[in-house]
Amino acid sequence: MQERFYLGGEVTNPGSLAEGLLMNSRMVQAVIDIEDETGPFVYPDTGAWDPERNTTELIAALPAYASHGLNAITVNLQGGNPLDAPVDNRPAWRISAYAADGSLDMAWMDRLDRVLRAADVDGMAVILGLFYFGQDHRLADESAVIRAVDNVVDWLIDRDHRNVLIEICNECNVNYDHEILQTPQVAQLMERVTTRSDNRLPVSVSITGGNVPGDRIIEASSYVLLHGNRQDSHQVAEMVGDLRSQSAFQTNPKPIVFNEDSTTIGNLLAAVGQGAGWGYHDKGANDYRNGFQAPPVDWSISTDAKRRFFEEVARLTSP
Repeated sequence: MQERFYLGGEVTNPGSLAEGLLMNSRMVQAVIDIEDETGPFVYPDTGAWDPERNTTELIAALPAYASHGLNAITVNLQGGNPLDAPVDNRPAWRISAYAADGSLDMAWMDRLDRVLRAADVDGMAVILGLFYFGQDHRLADESAVIRAVDNVVDWLIDRDHRNVLIEICNECNVNYDHEILQTPQVAQLMERVTTRSDNRLPVSVSITGGNVPGDRIIEASSYVLLHGNRQDSHQVAEMVGDLRSQSAFQTNPKPIVFNEDSTTIGNLLAAVGQGAGWGYHDKGANDYRNGFQAPPVDWSISTDAKRRFFEEVARLTSP
């Protein structure tokens, strides 16, 4: 019971191979805007970037995801690397829902509100990332980071959004500018979300592929996030076993979910076989066809890789 996810008071995917698991896909650019745009992010038919079109087309795709049994998508308020290529830690473009003082950009939040409500209609949850490395320096200082966390929590509670799981930041063990977003201190923000939301918002944080969080992060987590990037299926299974061997997890077991991995179906099957949900990560090629991360994104199930994933999710989640 302790390791199972529930949506709307019901265990996820009842009677299936994925019962109690959170099957998900990485859609971190779902509500973004791109300022100081220097990359190949324009739509080929218009020659322009359009944040409203981006979100509207994602919402239009949600019923198809849900019909295949997908339980959740991951969205981030500072997006994710938008290029089909490595990027330095301080890119030229600005992708952030926050002003320097931690106040919220209401255009971003309006798009998020629409995604959350549409996902709820389709019985889906949203893993909401608050920060992304390469963009956290947009906030002036750690007080601004804390203010941003408080503002998002208050915004979610005020609107009574209940289909949200918080991910404080994507991969806290990489090069964040603010120490409070780094591994030794990030649990403070996790505990702050739990307290400020009166335990209404499940919270976690992710670390890089192949790594398992330590006791401090496990203790502060409502559910435990893993990333399987650059791991094979055997290593994915080992990660779940390593997590369960941690003393904090043994003391208080929690649901386990990969929310970033690859397009590799073998990794999906390995995670589910070990009782962990799994997250499809299809970077794409900035071509409005392939993938779900490099904009402009075609959010439809439009390629062989996408179809393989959704067909497998449908099989795993069917009673």
